[in-house]
Amino acid sequence: MTRKPAAPFLEFLSGLILLVGFGVAFLLLWFVTLVLLAGLLYAGLSVVTNWSVVARIGFSFFAALVILKAVALVGAVFDVIPESWVATNRKTKATSTLPPGERR
Repeated sequence: MTRKPAAPFLEFLSGLILLVGFGVAFLLLWFVTLVLLAGLLYAGLSVVTNWSVVARIGFSFFAALVILKAVALVGAVFDVIPESWVATNRKTKATSTLPPGERR
């Protein structure tokens, strides 16, 4: 009786590890972006407002989350819109590198 090699299981396992790894990397990148944007908003609120520290931190994280969600929504909407609706249909004329007397 022959046994199947373990290669399909190892391929599945390596694919699963890659999927989880890229997911963790994406979430880490998103979290770093959220923290940086919230930090910028906190610095702006520190200059402009006289709120308590807790209110500034809470509002800055909430506003950063809303901003990132709005950017994601705009990106998703632009993915849905067909390219033919936003692309111009103008044809550009080919330019020649030949001198004016040698052009056909």
